[in-house]
Amino acid sequence: MSTGFERWPLIGRTKERATISRAIADAHRRPVVIRGAGGIGKTRLAREVGKAFNGTVFWVRGTLSGRHIPLGAFAAWVDPTVTDPLRRVNTLIETMTSDRSTLVVVDDLPRLDDMSLFVVMTLMHAGHVAVIATVRSDDPLTPTSAEVVDHENAMLIELPGLTETETADYVFAGLGAPASDELLASLFHRTRGNPLFLRALLEHSRDTGDLTLSDGVWISAGRPSLPDSLSAMLANRCESAGADVIDVIDVLAVAEPLPVPVVAELTGYGAIERAERHGFVATGGTAVHPELRLTHPILGEIRRASASVRHSRLRGQIARALAAAPGTSSMSGIKQAVLALDAEDFDGRDQILVAGAHAALGSTDLALALQLCAAVRSPDRSVQSQLISGYALSLLGQGDAAEATLAAVTGQAATPEEIELIALVRANNHVWTRDRPDEARSVADNENLRPRTAATISGILDALSGRPCAVLNALDGPAFSGVPPLGEVLRCWAMVIATGETGRVHDLTAWAAAGYAATDTPTTAHHRSALTHLHAYFCCLLGDPGTAGRAVADLADIIGFAPGLPRVWLTGADGMLGVACGNISLATRLLDTALRGFDELGAPPFMWIPFCLERAEAAAMAGDRATLDTLITHLADHAHGAFGFLRPRIDLLKAWSLAWQGAVTAAIAVALRIADDARTAERVGHEILALQFAVRFGATTCVARAELLAESFPDLPRAVATAAHARAVGDAQKLDQVAELYTGFDLHTCAADAHAAAAIAHGDQGRNGARLTALENLARTADPRGIATPMMTAARLSDGLSARQREIVILARAGASNKGIADKLQLSVRTVEGHLYRAARVLGEPVRTGRRH
Repeated sequence: MSTGFERWPLIGRTKERATISRAIADAHRRPVVIRGAGGIGKTRLAREVGKAFNGTVFWVRGTLSGRHIPLGAFAAWVDPTVTDPLRRVNTLIETMTSDRSTLVVVDDLPRLDDMSLFVVMTLMHAGHVAVIATVRSDDPLTPTSAEVVDHENAMLIELPGLTETETADYVFAGLGAPASDELLASLFHRTRGNPLFLRALLEHSRDTGDLTLSDGVWISAGRPSLPDSLSAMLANRCESAGADVIDVIDVLAVAEPLPVPVVAELTGYGAIERAERHGFVATGGTAVHPELRLTHPILGEIRRASASVRHSRLRGQIARALAAAPGTSSMSGIKQAVLALDAEDFDGRDQILVAGAHAALGSTDLALALQLCAAVRSPDRSVQSQLISGYALSLLGQGDAAEATLAAVTGQAATPEEIELIALVRANNHVWTRDRPDEARSVADNENLRPRTAATISGILDALSGRPCAVLNALDGPAFSGVPPLGEVLRCWAMVIATGETGRVHDLTAWAAAGYAATDTPTTAHHRSALTHLHAYFCCLLGDPGTAGRAVADLADIIGFAPGLPRVWLTGADGMLGVACGNISLATRLLDTALRGFDELGAPPFMWIPFCLERAEAAAMAGDRATLDTLITHLADHAHGAFGFLRPRIDLLKAWSLAWQGAVTAAIAVALRIADDARTAERVGHEILALQFAVRFGATTCVARAELLAESFPDLPRAVATAAHARAVGDAQKLDQVAELYTGFDLHTCAADAHAAAAIAHGDQGRNGARLTALENLARTADPRGIATPMMTAARLSDGLSARQREIVILARAGASNKGIADKLQLSVRTVEGHLYRAARVLGEPVRTGRRH
């Protein structure tokens, strides 16, 4: 993008230009922030550096009018076909980071919207992307923009005005001849070396004849016609360019950047060409979608200050022109609505506001969605605007306000589709935000609802309450074709729970895929995270963490670099995978991070309860009894009606607590009771989990049931492994094999307990060497992953060796010499020999038997 102002030279910035060029050319590219007064030359300096950059350059500019539009500064590179706001951010960042030699120049950074600022911050962290940002000294910084400016690795360039010598060079290079000493002194006094001020002052004075060339030197005629302010000078330049040029500047002052055809419709192409010749506007964007911008934000500020009434009328005209343009995207819809918000009333205004509110809801800009809906005046648009408002309030956690809004408009719905959508949003709000499932049930009982809508609401309530068979009977059939995306998401949500509970792994996969397809719309995209969590949860429950990991990885591809709740949710899902696989140390770190994130964002309980449960189980399997008991209490204090399906897992935490207290018999009894309750409700997944818990602690009464489940569900890894474990209780050799089976399924905490049980059984049968081998296998499985269970504690206390003796024996059996052991443990050789002698007495056999264990 070129500007008319670039006909003037870049003077006095040699040092800064070289410094910035080195910073962005380095292998570890440093982001650069150029800060200075308006017109001081920040943009020009960045542009000149960009021209010399050997790679792809993206030019991004913040504007006052674009500050309310999510990703508005990056609109030229956003794929309009991507409706999911999370995927949209990720795709944009991938576009900007795909080339290893990329420069992103961000002009007027504080005027970017928060989502665009997040993209800039992500690009700064990318390492291989060069970023240059300009900041006006008088622009107030939001917390987000301040975080970008204060980036720990950023190089801050404070750009001063030109010196007197540089001012003289600037005049000579721009006007082709030197200025007199008197004129230079006056210019420097008035401009303090501000290039924009200088340029405007010189061009104005030359155009009015106040500057004359005498004997090859520019002098001032001395007439007192020079304006004292930059604003007045630029305003005069605009006036002298003509009314049609002012029209172009005014349109862009309201809403830059704008598509060239839209500006041309309002002003004419001839006016655009004349404005470009005068250096007031420049063309950017892409060849397919060219956009028009002002060459300097001061031009817009001057016109906004002097033509506010006219601009109010222009906002409506621009909004209508954008709405009529082909290929309108959701971002364009938001821009139209923001313009209409502050415009004079015009035909079609409310339609634009509602469409913009819908797009803002899809972009998760909930505050903007509410603001736009509040401005709707037409009764014909009332239902739509109130529905969007209720949805936004519910997502913001304001459940009572959402219900009041939705209840008030329920009787006004004119079509079955509106009635259906209002009912679904109300029910969702009752279930999650308000924690009042009975009121959601009353919505389902509304006689005006279509049967499919009532069945969907009842189905999700049954699923969340732990009644999977009722869900399968009600929601699986052709009667649900043509439901709106939100209804389909909720139906798939219920079916994922029901098929997971009943162990129907293939149906689980199919319903999850259908749900993911239903979330690929602007108003349902935010449900993708919760649906992925449910899918991954039941895969883990059934013993298939690999499939769960792929589901979470797909979500990561969509979320990418998106900030806020999606990122926190993804971290929690990764922590859940860690618990399922037995990577307890990693899981603990991830879940702690996620729970802190939910707390910092003020998330309601229904968002963090599932991850609090996973964190409690991680504590149980790490031997962190204090945290386990604290989280059991925390979950009890925040009981939520939407998590009835998680009750078996929550109750198993109490069994873990009993086991850590030494009451193993009581712990087994609790687990078997949970299994019986799950069996009655045909909740196969949770029944198998509870039976497995009992078997891990030595229960011998559930072999028949475990074998029947394995026979009935041969494609469920946890069922197969639990049956094998139940048959092996007390049989050391079989327990060794069970541990390997668990390892093959990536269920390492279960494998650790099988190794521990094998060690105890070998010891009870007098096979001390085999016991030590089992303990070595236990250490290899558990120690790197941070696993510590009551069964492991029992196994390690039963071998009769001290911790030091066990450590030395393991090293000796691995083939280390006495001196090698002494060097490794920083002991004397004689001390090592003493430990080996005493260990052999305890084990009843030589430590080194010639066999490799």
